Amino acid sequence: MAEIQTSKYYKNLLQKLGYSEQYLTHGIISMTLLQKQYDDYIRGKETNTEHFRYKVLINYIDTISTLSEEIFDVLLSIIKLDEDSTMSLSVCYYLENKKILNDIQWQRLKNLITGYGGNPKKTHLIDLDRLIDKNELSIKKMIELIKVNPGIYDAFAMHKFNDSIEIMKILQESSLKKVRNYSKNKYNQLIKERLS
Repeated sequence: MAEIQTSKYYKNLLQKLGYSEQYLTHGIISMTLLQKQYDDYIRGKETNTEHFRYKVLINYIDTISTLSEEIFDVLLSIIKLDEDSTMSLSVCYYLENKKILNDIQWQRLKNLITGYGGNPKKTHLIDLDRLIDKNELSIKKMIELIKVNPGIYDAFAMHKFNDSIEIMKILQESSLKKVRNYSKNKYNQLIKERLS
């Protein structure tokens, strides 16, 4: 990732909009876009500078198909330097949702999420989702989790294992009405499909 030098003028714009210099030096934002955002800010079109930074990071993340350690380190550094922890947390979740992190990167990002006060239940469900993606969470293990923790994994299991007769059968006992109703209908549908 090539770094570029930042002039005093653009350093001033970065500062006024809450950007760290890394946005420009690592090519995450162009000088043209920075100028446009500053003009919009001055005109009052957008007064929440974190919206600019969020959009730039999301657009940049969307261009990444393979996340190198170098780019990941830059992103983490930028996220940590941002003054708006809510925006930073949102970017962390967005980055994970792109499914481009390796296990070590996810652990580092999860630590950052925890540091920002992210929801432990949400990060645990992300861990489970990552296991599913790697075919390391079996139906049997999911059933055990549902039985040991009634109500906690029901909605997750309903979405992730909606083609499992065994899980749909168990979820009919859920304390969550929507899960109960969905699983009854889905269970009947799966049984009919199996019999035909």
